[in-house]
Amino acid sequence: MDLFIRKIRLEAGGKLLEPPLTIYFDSEFDDSEKINTTKIKVYNLSSKTIAGIKQNSPVLLSAGYGNDFGVIFEGVVKNPQTTWNGVDKITEIEGVDRHGLYLTKKVNKTFSPGTTSSTILRFLIQEAGLGIGDFSPVQDFVYRKGKTLKGNVSSLIKAVVKDTKSKMHINRGKIYIRDVKKGDNTGFVINKDTGLIDVPERIESEVTNKKTKKKSTRVGWKVKMLLNHKITVDSIIVLQSKVVTGTFRVVKGRHYCEGNSFYTEVEVY
Repeated sequence: MDLFIRKIRLEAGGKLLEPPLTIYFDSEFDDSEKINTTKIKVYNLSSKTIAGIKQNSPVLLSAGYGNDFGVIFEGVVKNPQTTWNGVDKITEIEGVDRHGLYLTKKVNKTFSPGTTSSTILRFLIQEAGLGIGDFSPVQDFVYRKGKTLKGNVSSLIKAVVKDTKSKMHINRGKIYIRDVKKGDNTGFVINKDTGLIDVPERIESEVTNKKTKKKSTRVGWKVKMLLNHKITVDSIIVLQSKVVTGTFRVVKGRHYCEGNSFYTEVEVY
């Protein structure tokens, strides 16, 4: 990794935008059911380029170091606006993860007795226009009396996923439905030689067991590293530091750049 060659590439408004333009960003990701967003600031764009950055138009953000460079966010533009700060003209973009018709599609359909949750989920995912990143529900629930779907597709997917005792999230236009502890084996080893910044910070959070409904406290770590575009929600990493060593799953995090900051921060358990 060449630490002195930071690379940023933003595709928005049908244009390819790169330094020497000043581009800042804060791109969040997590394993919750909410849609992830990314905030982007670009300084001193031409009026023609600004006019092309329209509501719901595609936006693609890539970042990294040297040849270790890749996509950290792909979605659509929401609420673009341009303001002045002294001599600087600043265009702000809120990028929203691609979610097809997930938030707007209405469904009214009845399934016959004996229909399984996997059948219904595949139907709903298709209606939402989402790709499938992982489809491995914990259990395939059987609706012995049938199932009537009526309402917004996002609420319906969440309800059926709950019946399967699984978690779900949407990342880069794909839906992931799987066991709460499952992740993607990346092979990443994070230590001081591979980009670890500072000492990991111990954190605690309260979780509820979906089966027993009992609450418990889980212990994890907040980890800061040089920006790594490959790390996202559910990445399995090996963490090696003075205070903790082990294998962990990324639950949430952010890639961000502003001023001299060019980092990835994650919470792992």
